[in-house]
Amino acid sequence: MPLSILILALAIITHALAYDPSSKTGLAWPNQLWVPMAGFTASDTRISTYYNWGPDGNVPSSRQRPLFDVPFPFVPMLWGCNSTYTEPFQEAARNNFSNVMLTNERDILGFNEPEITGQSECTPQEAVDAWIEYLEPLKAQGYRLGSPAVTSGDYGRDWYREWWRLCDGRCNPDFIALHWVRPPRARGKSLMTSTI
Repeated sequence: MPLSILILALAIITHALAYDPSSKTGLAWPNQLWVPMAGFTASDTRISTYYNWGPDGNVPSSRQRPLFDVPFPFVPMLWGCNSTYTEPFQEAARNNFSNVMLTNERDILGFNEPEITGQSECTPQEAVDAWIEYLEPLKAQGYRLGSPAVTSGDYGRDWYREWWRLCDGRCNPDFIALHWVRPPRARGKSLMTSTI
């Protein structure tokens, strides 16, 4: 790639990441401490938080600092409904999420794509039970809860409708999490308005 095209591409990317102090843009970070986040801290970034699909934030050792310092607040997630995920989540919550910097609102995300094979694979009933036992009590401690993050297809909508029905007023997310998987904007908006 010629250098001029690379510079143009970088200029476009930089412009697309123009700083917005009200941004709720989260960085999905699967890299733990293998790659420093510093590359995402330009003054014009829109990134305001990060999550890593788990309950524990990235905590660099003193030997890893300052290169691996984490510049964004962490959003913990209860990824799945079974004990493989609920037990570490409970432990992290008991330990105040390792005292990592959380968002001012103390956001927590609920189940990742529970309707998808290979993701959290929770039935709506399992998700209701886990929500009531592990997430809903955190509201009283001042946490703000994100709903299960279903995908934008019909199966996600159907799963979500059943979850809301089974919750019967006992699940009270503060915000809706939704994975927008390549539909036009109107499709995603339609999914949300037809589900809630």
